[in-house]
Amino acid sequence: MEVSNRAIVLGFLFEERGLRVVEAWFQLGNVRAAGAAKKMGFKVTVRVREGTIMYGKFHDTLGLDMLREEYYESRGKRTRQGVP
Repeated sequence: MEVSNRAIVLGFLFEERGLRVVEAWFQLGNVRAAGAAKKMGFKVTVRVREGTIMYGKFHDTLGLDMLREEYYESRGKRTRQGVP
């Protein structure tokens, strides 16, 4: 099974660095970023209406996140050893 670079980064952030949450932010129209984030297990948590300006136009911004518990559950693990 091939492991993607994104999965390696998430593993590093949650397992090695012990982060509790990882966030991703992008403009609403960025379909590829939204698809990749959702495929990895991120969930939409906030929409900032007209949160960014690009080329003189306002665009909505989406914020997604993944909690450490969600990361471990999606991989069939409970938690990192020694970390609640």
